Amino acid sequence: MNKILLLSISVMLGSVLAEALVCHFCKIYRKGLGCTIGEATCEAEKGQKCKTVTVFKKNVRHFLRRGCTSLKDKCGTTEENPMFGSMTTTCCDDRDFCNDDTSEALLCYGCKMFKPGDKCLDGEGFCIAKSGQQSAVRDFHRYGCTMPNDKCGSKGVDPSWGTVTTTCCNSGNYCNKP
Repeated sequence: MNKILLLSISVMLGSVLAEALVCHFCKIYRKGLGCTIGEATCEAEKGQKCKTVTVFKKNVRHFLRRGCTSLKDKCGTTEENPMFGSMTTTCCDDRDFCNDDTSEALLCYGCKMFKPGDKCLDGEGFCIAKSGQQSAVRDFHRYGCTMPNDKCGSKGVDPSWGTVTTTCCNSGNYCNKP
């Protein structure tokens, strides 16, 4: 009886501690342009996977859709759609962001307002550093991916924050997390 109780507690604790699969979400992704509509992430629920739907018009890749699978998705299939053309659905669940061409990209910790020595007070999450971006910390109050105007290791002036020092890293995922 004790072994069954211990096993049940272990299974429950393991399922609580297990992190959900995180997938790239994008309504319209075009080669060369990236995600043009609806860029975000989604957490796959139990039984779901990450998906990529490739839409072809006249045998040419027109655009991609990415997200978490739903009950109606049929992984590994190609279907004809009168409005869009040929739609091929591929699915994966081997790692976070497995449905993204940039799945090897740097993941950055994100927080809009961090109280030093405490925790994130607003906007905690993460971002995916695009080509040329790094993880950034701005005066230990804001965390995220570098922005186009950021100059790593430099000081600047922000109307809301005053003098801002931007520190950057690219030594691994979440390297900017406090």
